Amino acid sequence: QKELGTNAICLMFDPLKTTHGKLWLKALRLKSKFMDMYKAGDFTQEAIKEKRLTCEDIFEELPLVIHNNILIDNFIAELALSKQFSEHSVLEDTHELETTGYIAHAMEGLVDGADELQATWQKYLYDQKRWKQQEMYKDAGSKTQAPKPSRLDSILISKQMINHCSYLEDFGMRNFENLYFADTIQRVSDGPRDPQ
Repeated sequence: QKELGTNAICLMFDPLKTTHGKLWLKALRLKSKFMDMYKAGDFTQEAIKEKRLTCEDIFEELPLVIHNNILIDNFIAELALSKQFSEHSVLEDTHELETTGYIAHAMEGLVDGADELQATWQKYLYDQKRWKQQEMYKDAGSKTQAPKPSRLDSILISKQMINHCSYLEDFGMRNFENLYFADTIQRVSDGPRDPQ
């Protein structure tokens, strides 16, 4: 995006969510606050504190509006009215696949993110210690200067973990809504019960 300008966006597509019948697209753009720091190339602890950069200040999500062609709308209406589609219960088939596959994938992402974050933090502490030692011995004639440690990796990993958590939260809310919806449909289809 550095060369493309401020109007460049990244379209993201999640095939795992899409296989369960929900098109998942996102449009993201790097925020100007992050781009300023990126152009400067300074992601040291001091620069991050000064600019008050958090993992929420990296990307901004842009709204996406998708319009169907009228032929697609007609096809979907015919599909919904077809005998084969109406006899087939969508909730029964997709619910179990959706919950097991997606939750397992998201939890693996969280565990991997936590491991990566810990490794990145250890590397940062080591690099910070080495940099401070070289600063102390700089007056003693050391000519090589190590670069100041960067916190960019840990900020990006934190943002990735926050995304995994928000996906799990959204997924859980949708599944509870589906369960309540299916329960309501079942109650209505069973009819009123006789009090005993």
